Amino acid sequence: MPNQPTFPDVLLLVDDHHLQRKRNLTRTFYQPIKCAENPILQTGQVPWDHLPLLFGSTRFDPLINCYRMWYIACQPAGPGENAHARTTVAEALSKDGTHWTRPRRDVKTWSTSKAKHAGNAKHANNTKRATNLLFGSGRDEVFIEHGSVLILPEAPASRRYVMTYCAIDTRMPLSKESRYYRLAFSGDGIHWRRGPRIPVVAPGAIDRHALLRDPDTGEFLFYFRGEQPFRGTFPTTDRVERTICLQRSKDLKNWSATEQVLAPDGTDRIGHNFYSLMPFARGRTLLGVYQLHDQHTQRQMLTLHFCWSHDGTNWHRRREEFIPAGRPGQWDRFNQAVADQPIVIDDTMHFYYSGRQHRHAGYENSKPDCGPLFSGIAMATLKLDRFASLSASFDGGKFTTTPQCWPANQKLLANVNCTWGRVEFEVIKPGQKQAYSACCIEGVDNVRVPVDLDWPVDQPARLVVRLFNANIYALYRQ
Repeated sequence: MPNQPTFPDVLLLVDDHHLQRKRNLTRTFYQPIKCAENPILQTGQVPWDHLPLLFGSTRFDPLINCYRMWYIACQPAGPGENAHARTTVAEALSKDGTHWTRPRRDVKTWSTSKAKHAGNAKHANNTKRATNLLFGSGRDEVFIEHGSVLILPEAPASRRYVMTYCAIDTRMPLSKESRYYRLAFSGDGIHWRRGPRIPVVAPGAIDRHALLRDPDTGEFLFYFRGEQPFRGTFPTTDRVERTICLQRSKDLKNWSATEQVLAPDGTDRIGHNFYSLMPFARGRTLLGVYQLHDQHTQRQMLTLHFCWSHDGTNWHRRREEFIPAGRPGQWDRFNQAVADQPIVIDDTMHFYYSGRQHRHAGYENSKPDCGPLFSGIAMATLKLDRFASLSASFDGGKFTTTPQCWPANQKLLANVNCTWGRVEFEVIKPGQKQAYSACCIEGVDNVRVPVDLDWPVDQPARLVVRLFNANIYALYRQ
């Protein structure tokens, strides 16, 4: 089937990218639901983890058959220390993705002097304690934060885990030029060794970032911080507009030129800019959660929003919050951050995020509406791929896909809710009006409903879907 598009293995209905036409349908977007037991990790549980922040990754690790989280554990810097001097990569483990523990390892220990310095006198004693801390500042560099951990089972044993992080070269005067991105490698996700720097030409401060491997091409996509001139006239502590940039690599050694992929436009409020983008793949579509930064001195908030792309460069975004900041009386009032990818467990997507009670700049009690230095890591869930739906009432609506080929011996599944309605499917051959094959499903709410259809061999065909008092979220080929 040369030059003929193949029906995607995951077709999300976040936009009309794969649709030829639609009629009498409404598109609705959805938010994950926060777990009632949040936060799952928080300030004050262990003395070495004063501020747990989810700048990092959550994964199911097939090498140990367990869910793993790599996050940032922060302690206040000492006198004369860089503000990042006590920032460390930490690990949490879970058997079910819901209940998480901090494993005790001997990679980095906690001692009496550290406890006294951090103001945790009740934890001070004369012994060193094993912790869940794994990686931090080293010779000639101050660790700032890490971005992603990728698990590559096919890689050589010593390089099956790849981490990106950013740091400051202590041999240079402190400036933008002294900061850089770098790789680290591990054979177990616990013991890390530093690798080469990522030769990023960054038009901004080295800071939050993420690394994604495209499941379709195997290419590595590195999203990182950029900057453009500040347009505001209001008071702020950082007079730049943050943007998101991208570099690509096939081998983590040779990198493409920098391209800017997200920046404030004419529809954005002055002072709203992009703090980070955490991308993940569902089929051929890249989805993402971006941090929107309101940089006005009196606000200084970070909120989370949904976006998607079909090529990794051109992103479409929602302005509404995806995982909303907490309301008055809740623990996650300000400063939201999210792991670089969700974890899919059975038919549910688990999004892990962190929230704080203090605003982004100035921190503790610097403004009338700013709480104490408290942070927690939490979870929000969404049914598989139910980011958006197309729906119709009893009078019906329909959409038609673009002509696409269907591989032999594969079946169509639908992610639908037609508990009180029905969804009809038809396969239409090129140049034909009559259905080549048809099927109807009704009275079901499930993320994977088999659709019994026949497809023409070696010919592109259109799929027509009619909805009656029903919602459809995605289609799958498997």
